[in-house]
Amino acid sequence: MVLKMGGGQSAVVKMRWHEPVSWRKGNMKSRVKEVQDLGAALYDGLPRACAERWLTVKDGGTQEEDKVRYYLEPRIKMVVPYRQTFISGRERTIVDGTAKVYVEDLLTD
Repeated sequence: MVLKMGGGQSAVVKMRWHEPVSWRKGNMKSRVKEVQDLGAALYDGLPRACAERWLTVKDGGTQEEDKVRYYLEPRIKMVVPYRQTFISGRERTIVDGTAKVYVEDLLTD
């Protein structure tokens, strides 16, 4: 590769380009980062209906009363706390704090 600016030119430099590895091909770190970014986007006060546009699969098993655990492929779980509040005179459920993201432990989850 050569960089040209005005009348000047850099020395020839060899570069290797690696295609990004998709989590579907086994790169779990990139998938965990994507889900953590999603969790960070679920800000305090966001309506539950908005959060559940992205979080469509509730995890099975016993759920805590004020939190919902969601499953995201592959083997990642997110726990989102919720609270009831009144908005425009109607009771609504909104995000209450920070979501917790973790990789499923096949022995305990």
